[in-house]
Amino acid sequence: MIDDGLLIHGSAIITGSSAKRAETKMDSVRQAMFLDPARAENMRRALIEHLPSALMVLGTSDAMLARICDNLWLNQPSIKIRIEDVSSEEERNMARQTRLSEGKHTIPVPSMEIKHEFSGYLAEPLAKFWQKFDFGVFGQPGSQNIPDLDRTVVRPTFSTLGSYAMSDQAMKDLVGLLAVEVDGVEKVVHQKVHKEPYGISLDLDLSIYYGSSAQAVLADVQATVSSGVEQYTAINVLAANVRAVRVVKNLGS
Repeated sequence: MIDDGLLIHGSAIITGSSAKRAETKMDSVRQAMFLDPARAENMRRALIEHLPSALMVLGTSDAMLARICDNLWLNQPSIKIRIEDVSSEEERNMARQTRLSEGKHTIPVPSMEIKHEFSGYLAEPLAKFWQKFDFGVFGQPGSQNIPDLDRTVVRPTFSTLGSYAMSDQAMKDLVGLLAVEVDGVEKVVHQKVHKEPYGISLDLDLSIYYGSSAQAVLADVQATVSSGVEQYTAINVLAANVRAVRVVKNLGS
């Protein structure tokens, strides 16, 4: 399935980034329609690599579907399913009202329950976790501000395999492992993970090695942790606040 700039198979996001994370509405439209040659090329490569036997493309109009297919070098749709065919007028009105009032946009991958201070439902999946159930990938075994309405991404809380839970400590362990992968980081001294209405925000205090560029290291940690958490858990990282609180000498250098 191609939806909103993402390639999705079963419960896994294979490649792409949501157009709803774009900085402007115009850029969001460009990403969803793959008008950027680099994004279109990346998606074409993913499709060639995985060779799905069937592909569903979601769009808001016939013109949008045609443009996406053209940009991705796909055949035009052989079957078109209208939203009116699969939903009632009441459901469409409810979805429209939710979108306008709460800014919620649904991506069709299931959610995971996070225990303790993460109580409630956030998004998932862990690709490797699903592989244990032979649901492989194409057959391969601290801010309270709500984002702009049209940029919010929320995933549904259904799961075809039941309910799954992830502890708060597991999330912290994942964040710590991702952070120390960045060159220049000695360890995570302290961290907090805050549950927000549409995702989580992270506060990280780091110990970095002497001689490292603090600004570059912190920027790399922000990018690595944010992308890693979203890749492995599909939980939206709304903010990653990172600071260096300690400098240590690298004994191995």
